Amino acid sequence: MPYDLKSPPRSALPVAVPGLNCRCRTWADRVAFLVDGAAYFAALRHTLERARHSVVIIGWEIDSRTRLDRSTEADGTEIGLLLDSLVRNRPGLDCRMLIWDSPLLYSLDREFLPEIKLDWLTHPHLRFRLDSDHPLVASHHQKLVVVDDKVAFCGGIDITARRWDCPEHRPDDRRRSDPGHPNYPPFHDLMMMVEGPVAAELGKIARQRWQRASGETPPPVPADCPSPWPDEKVAADLRAVQVAIALTSPAWDGNEEIRDVEALYLDMIKAARRFIYIENQYFVSRKIGKAIARRLWEDDPPEVVIVTPRRQENLVEQTAMGLERIRLCQRLKRLDRHDRLRVLWPEVAGRALHVHSKLMIVDNAMVRIGSANLNNRSMGVDTECDLMIESCGDGRIEKSVAGLLHRLLGEHLGASPQEVAQAIERKGGLRGAIGALGHEERRLVPLENTPPPSAVDLGAASLLVDPERPMEEILLDSEENPVPPVSRRLGILAVIIAISAVMAAFWSLSPGEFLPQVAPFIDTLRVLDGSLLALPLVVLSFVLGGFIAFPVTLMVPLAGMLFGPWVGLAGSLLGALASASLSYWLGCRFGRETLARVVGPRVKGIGRNLARHGILAVALLRMVPIAPFTVFNLVAGASHLRFRDFVLGSALGMLPGMIGLSVFGDRLAAALQEPSWDNLGLLAVVVAALFGAGWWIGHHLSRRRRRQEQIEA
Repeated sequence: MPYDLKSPPRSALPVAVPGLNCRCRTWADRVAFLVDGAAYFAALRHTLERARHSVVIIGWEIDSRTRLDRSTEADGTEIGLLLDSLVRNRPGLDCRMLIWDSPLLYSLDREFLPEIKLDWLTHPHLRFRLDSDHPLVASHHQKLVVVDDKVAFCGGIDITARRWDCPEHRPDDRRRSDPGHPNYPPFHDLMMMVEGPVAAELGKIARQRWQRASGETPPPVPADCPSPWPDEKVAADLRAVQVAIALTSPAWDGNEEIRDVEALYLDMIKAARRFIYIENQYFVSRKIGKAIARRLWEDDPPEVVIVTPRRQENLVEQTAMGLERIRLCQRLKRLDRHDRLRVLWPEVAGRALHVHSKLMIVDNAMVRIGSANLNNRSMGVDTECDLMIESCGDGRIEKSVAGLLHRLLGEHLGASPQEVAQAIERKGGLRGAIGALGHEERRLVPLENTPPPSAVDLGAASLLVDPERPMEEILLDSEENPVPPVSRRLGILAVIIAISAVMAAFWSLSPGEFLPQVAPFIDTLRVLDGSLLALPLVVLSFVLGGFIAFPVTLMVPLAGMLFGPWVGLAGSLLGALASASLSYWLGCRFGRETLARVVGPRVKGIGRNLARHGILAVALLRMVPIAPFTVFNLVAGASHLRFRDFVLGSALGMLPGMIGLSVFGDRLAAALQEPSWDNLGLLAVVVAALFGAGWWIGHHLSRRRRRQEQIEA
């Protein structure tokens, strides 16, 4: 039965409370809800053109070739050229970009060497930095742009490829093309644009990130700087409202843990009376799922409508988080006694619309837009930033939030906002309106609660892809785990210091001093090439490197440089397997209790899944690494994976890449010793082959995913 839309008046007390579930509540002079990338990129361009003193961009990714204006297929000023032109023509303008320093896996799908295009080849007042100041397996996921500390943008859209789209999401829209990504699928996301004191607060957050990552202190912005809000281009949806800022930041390098995002989600779900409307790229958070489950079990629960993608973007996400989403939805369905839950994906002209939003609307009284996904890592591992507005009885805010809800549902159902509002009133709620609206061209389709036939459960991969806490805590910080003896800890520390000292000695040399040192160094060590000591030395190096989590992708070419391709390859493979086996044993010995404490009886299920797909899972995760080498070994050991499957899968997955990296190291050494055209040409061929192999793997996985989509459609 439809519930009573005229619920008792809501308390005027705010849900967002600084110190409990947000950093602060401060005023915004104006607020605009920017739906989809076309609206955001246009508003961003007009705002940047009015910048006078400061532009700070914080992102997960950026591409200097991203076109902001696409009135026609050929239109659009690239973001890199625009920013460079602005700082050249305005001497007082300072522009800084801070982007997550992503692993090599992600770089295959990103702009090549953005530091050169956005820092080295641009004006000195345009600065670009990569931010690696985070725990293992974590990422910097905030998406912020702050202009003159007067206007700011916050939400889920990075200034990069495959983000621009219009609300129509036409399948044949040729403007939806970027370098390397022609005619990409329809894409849906949101940003919130704010003006006033809240922008200054976001500016403080952005500058603190910059200072931690670079050690530099950005210059202050004059207090009398005029607002760059483009009045004639962007209309405000709200004026003079309070905005709460919620963050996620892991405990790291002396900084305290911040879990505002999670706490505010839980409190918003608890406060709901009539409905909860969610748009999110993921829906796998265990705590959020439990909070929704408690509400659905009530005698008179609110409606819960979740709009999410039909499937995740890549193979690893599909297997690690896609199956977790199905399990969570199945559990919620069993607890949905009153049929109040709907989990849906939007379809446009027979194609799935990819939902990248991070939005929640509660009772038309609260709206939040930000960067945080409804997965576990956004609650405590990645850096996130969300903005939330609540009415506290203010009718004009409720009217504006309702207007946003009607726009979003109308976009997904091919209806006008007025038609959506009338359908909600007529049918008594969101579920009835969704059922009454929609047609063949635009509709919301129930999410399948059964895994696709091609899905492979990777078991422990979900702990690596989507951990609830930083890996350092999960694997090492446990009351059940015995503390290593002081002698062992001092020994490991001594190895770390020794290796760091050697690396620092080389890195302290300038390029002019470094190159003359390389050839004699290689010649000296290559005396061991062919010696009986070479193979044990390489194996020992990998074992020691595994203790300090030194990247295997650097050790393999180094072994090829110093000992030749064959000894380097054999030693690398044996050494990596020896190091992996030792880490695996430590995971079996110390990690099981820790993981059981973190995720409970779910560890048993992981063991059963890995027993079924052990070799395939390990081989895939070795070829497409989603976590540091040592971390994966420890988690695999703690997940009841058979040792034989672990070793065989590791060998199969690592061997192709090791062959290429060993040959690369050998050719690099030859080119440094004798920089002839022959050696340089061979080195170029090897580099091209490595990049080609990486591209082929990514292309093959994408084709496999598209074929599966066609089969399931």
